[in-house]
Amino acid sequence: NTSTLQALSSTIPIDMFDDAPCQIAVSPDGNSIYVPSNGATTVINTQTNSISGYLDGAIIFGSAAVASPDGSTVYETSDGVAQNVAAYSTSTGFTKPGNSVYETWGNPSYLALTPDGSQLYAVTSYGLVVINTVAGSFSTISAITNPAQGITVSPDGSALWITGPTNTIVLSTADN
Repeated sequence: NTSTLQALSSTIPIDMFDDAPCQIAVSPDGNSIYVPSNGATTVINTQTNSISGYLDGAIIFGSAAVASPDGSTVYETSDGVAQNVAAYSTSTGFTKPGNSVYETWGNPSYLALTPDGSQLYAVTSYGLVVINTVAGSFSTISAITNPAQGITVSPDGSALWITGPTNTIVLSTADN
């Protein structure tokens, strides 16, 4: 309850192994929460406050997740051995067919998605990776705050903010 800052229910236990997530995702309809973990992403039903399933597949040491605006896809980072971003179908729970795993290198740790879902931004230890979710292509921009501690896209999709320990960078998304 945000008006009283009181918990709405008890704690929901999730097996996190040794790796806690940096960022969780909420579905656009608010009915599901996606919690990245080591091996699978836990899906929590917000109506029952219980685990309703898992997204399983390409991610090891998951650390961040973001849901697409239409709720059909959850993107998740792997900051372990694989160092990639994977696109999961929320209807099947598995990685989407085709170009759904993007090798980003550099331990991606935070994600942001444009309001239309066409551009996905992943902060890595090498820089910023821009993924075109429609074409399945990506590019790397290296001039960012390192280590980044957060990333978000403006509501109109025109700007990207990346925070670090001592400053915040604002980038135009038109440049991609």
